[in-house]
Amino acid sequence: MSQSLADVAVFEFDVPVKATYTLNSRLHWAERKRLVEQERRMVWLRFPKQFVGMMREPNATAVIKLTRIGPREMDSDNVQGALKAIRDEIALRLGLDDGDKRYTWEYEQRIGHYCVEIAGRISK
Repeated sequence: MSQSLADVAVFEFDVPVKATYTLNSRLHWAERKRLVEQERRMVWLRFPKQFVGMMREPNATAVIKLTRIGPREMDSDNVQGALKAIRDEIALRLGLDDGDKRYTWEYEQRIGHYCVEIAGRISK
């Protein structure tokens, strides 16, 4: 059964952050907290408002792709760690915990100036 365009919502935006914190980073807890809050605030400011709370609908599912852009590539597990605060804020904006089974999270990375690109597809 195919979905109509009214049943699918797509968004794309970028967040101008470095996303360099990894589990291997040796940061003071206060510095880490500051970086996480900064990243989450940038997502909050740039997240398209018409999508806020959209995952609260009972049959909604989402595929979210996070692409980290930086001067060099990271190991795949470090990419996920570096994007954790961004993932958490996207899930909060959409209305469900990031561990909910209705989300599919995809991660990519490429070389370039620091930035994180976010693309999402929500199906109802």
